[in-house]
Amino acid sequence: MTRDIKSDLVAFLRTHFNESEVPVAFTAGDPTDPTAEGDVRFADYDGDNDYPQVAIASEDPVVPGGGETGYSGIDAGGKGGIQDVITSVQIDCWGGPYDADVYQSEGSHPDVVANALGREVHRVLFEADEADEGPPVPDGYEWVNAEQPVESNDTQRSPTHYRRFVIARMKHTETP
Repeated sequence: MTRDIKSDLVAFLRTHFNESEVPVAFTAGDPTDPTAEGDVRFADYDGDNDYPQVAIASEDPVVPGGGETGYSGIDAGGKGGIQDVITSVQIDCWGGPYDADVYQSEGSHPDVVANALGREVHRVLFEADEADEGPPVPDGYEWVNAEQPVESNDTQRSPTHYRRFVIARMKHTETP
């Protein structure tokens, strides 16, 4: 069964995101409905974007060791081949431009907001919980981790749109 990794990640981030870490108004959204309104969402770079937002931009699943068959092992119960899938997902953390409505009414700076969003996404996906048991893991996945946020401002736009991106990795097993 193929998973909807982007929807799973949107719901997971919405569940664990600490909105108070963002210095301007930010609402993660309903974790039970990844298509509902919220500032953690699927990337939509064709429409009008509002800021700040965390956008799940792309996914790249890989089956390490799959070779020509695409299988990375055999099911222990004898059901046939399995695939251990590791998916890299780019998560864009947009502070946006300094002239976005939120900065006119609430202050702060979009670079500060983009940095706060990136740090919070990284915390959710990488840092251990208070019991030091590692980060929580989305249902149906074996593990999740993330790289540190990377600055990637869009300087081709005027004014500059401030952004950090985080690369997350998630592992699950499929029976094709």
